[in-house]
Amino acid sequence: MTTLYDPTVVINNRQYYFKPNTFSYIGGLGETSVEALSGGGGTVTTAHSEDVSTKVSHVKGMLDLNRTNIENVEALKNLIGLCVITVHEKDFQKVFVNMSMTNDPENSFKVNPEMPIEFKGDPVL
Repeated sequence: MTTLYDPTVVINNRQYYFKPNTFSYIGGLGETSVEALSGGGGTVTTAHSEDVSTKVSHVKGMLDLNRTNIENVEALKNLIGLCVITVHEKDFQKVFVNMSMTNDPENSFKVNPEMPIEFKGDPVL
């Protein structure tokens, strides 16, 4: 089993360098609701259903705050539903399509300057 900890992240054919330990994703496989049902006579069974409203992938992380990243992120913000994100490391790869940047990044001028970015879109391929 290979441990994954240093992925290469490419957004619209440009590699982005995320700060260590900040990159994460949710695949958009969706949540399952489980409800208890009375079967009468003291018996209980469960009903399972998919919540399709949760079938949305989510990619997020922190970038260094610098002029290049600010300009690139501002350009990405305008590409609503047009971002493609590829994440890979060794023999692992995930592709996210129809992604939009959902947050308005806060640019933190501090000792370790950073900016958070978040995308949401179709379930991971």
